[in-house]
Amino acid sequence: MARLSERDYQGALLVLREAGAVDGPIPFPVPVLESLRRLVPSDVVTYHQRTGGHPAVVSAGEPRAPMTAEIRAACLRYWHQDQLTPWNGARKVSDLLSRRAFQRTDLYQQVSRLVGIEHMMRLWLVPADGARLEFDNARRDFSERDRNVLEVLVPHLTQLYWRSAMPDARHRSSQRRPRSLRRASSRS
Repeated sequence: MARLSERDYQGALLVLREAGAVDGPIPFPVPVLESLRRLVPSDVVTYHQRTGGHPAVVSAGEPRAPMTAEIRAACLRYWHQDQLTPWNGARKVSDLLSRRAFQRTDLYQQVSRLVGIEHMMRLWLVPADGARLEFDNARRDFSERDRNVLEVLVPHLTQLYWRSAMPDARHRSSQRRPRSLRRASSRS
């Protein structure tokens, strides 16, 4: 892994501060995605909870064109052509396909090209569940620095995902603590 700068780590901590303040069923609302867009320069960052080309749960940034019903239907048909299958960590389309090969896919021709997506990176949080963050850019591919800073965040973002998926978890875990620890924490 390439070395990250102090500024990269500070940016990652800002993302975690923003994400740690979330208290609700959606672990990555717009403010968190905007924080990720600042850390990993992207036109659009989306949070998905399912595989198969289904719509994003939350999105930050503006695609170059609107996501019409026709484009959404094509996305459902061709989503697998980017080859970004569930994986532990971050992957770019360019890891798997040359730019020319990607541009020959139906996904590119009927979806990505129309909304201005030339480069994609997917960060799988819980591959088995389909939970992931997707980063899209029109002008530049994502760098190894971008991937590395996301790899640093993966365990923390995954933990935040599970915290939102099981809102009773904190309450249950505090009930399992020994009585002496529960008393001590209730006094502070």
